[in-house]
Amino acid sequence: MKKWTKLVCLFATMAIFLSACGGGSGSNTSAPANTNDASATTPAPANNGQREQVLFGTGTPGGVYEILGTGMVNILNQNLTDVEMVAVSPAQLQQLPAMLQSGEAAVGIGMACMFERAWAGTAEYAGNAQSDIMQVLGMYDNIYGILTLDSSPYYAVEDITEKTVVASTATNLTTIKQLITAAGTFDPEKVDYRVMSYAQAAEALGDGNADVIILTAYPYNGTLDSVASTKGVRFLTVSDETRAKHDELYPANTMMAVPADTYKGQTEERWAPTIYTVLYANKNLSEDIVYEMTKTLIENVDEIALTHPSGAGITLETTQRYLDGGIMKLDRMHPGAVKYFAENGVE
Repeated sequence: MKKWTKLVCLFATMAIFLSACGGGSGSNTSAPANTNDASATTPAPANNGQREQVLFGTGTPGGVYEILGTGMVNILNQNLTDVEMVAVSPAQLQQLPAMLQSGEAAVGIGMACMFERAWAGTAEYAGNAQSDIMQVLGMYDNIYGILTLDSSPYYAVEDITEKTVVASTATNLTTIKQLITAAGTFDPEKVDYRVMSYAQAAEALGDGNADVIILTAYPYNGTLDSVASTKGVRFLTVSDETRAKHDELYPANTMMAVPADTYKGQTEERWAPTIYTVLYANKNLSEDIVYEMTKTLIENVDEIALTHPSGAGITLETTQRYLDGGIMKLDRMHPGAVKYFAENGVE
């Protein structure tokens, strides 16, 4: 508990008053990064009874983050009296770190690996570090599915070649490149990758415009369930050798299994990379708001899980596990979250 106490004291000095924002902050395209604008919050005039608006970045259309994030926004608005959360959806998920950095959104759901690259300014964020983003709480483990149609000639990840049309979000390009690298079948930079939303990727697969798609699959993805029920899909297998090599090269995204019978026609468990989902906030969002937001989400986890099964992971235990595993770090957490978790024995 001593380390928490020190951090709370340290973070308390960081808290600042929120600045007012101009119009148009609800845009779905990312604003220029590396600003310290807290424009994703709109303080109401004193004593007029209005709630302060906070923009909450969810996910791309048809994705789990959009569904779950919208449910979280609804729960927060039902329980918070001084704040009104407003859901905003990025055109592409990789835009969300820049939205949080610039103040175009104040809160957002994201993949821990993607936000780490954004914070460090590496890979797709090279030279453009998003250093004003702070962790709030751990959410859930998210296992991918690598999918094709039942009628496809593809059965395994190792069957993917330079001629295979692979479709998913821009963020998942990193995941498919890592898989190809682990399989050692061809130069991953030569993959024929088409960027689109989850809903568009599922449609492209069903229409024959994509050979393989990569979607989040577990705990549950309604888009995947729909295409599995209407078109019939097959999960690609991953050899033991590829899996071992992948986990050796990319320990932050080790493979886990989607349990058998999660989706129609999926009679065996299927292994795929795992990403860890974390809630983030701009460092300029007030400590009080983040504290109350964190408290509300943890205390209403059962209701959030009714929105989407993955919501059941928003617990004290998940944040503790992410801290123990190095997925989250105390000195990277927002002071409002640090305060709440310190009071509840997470250390």
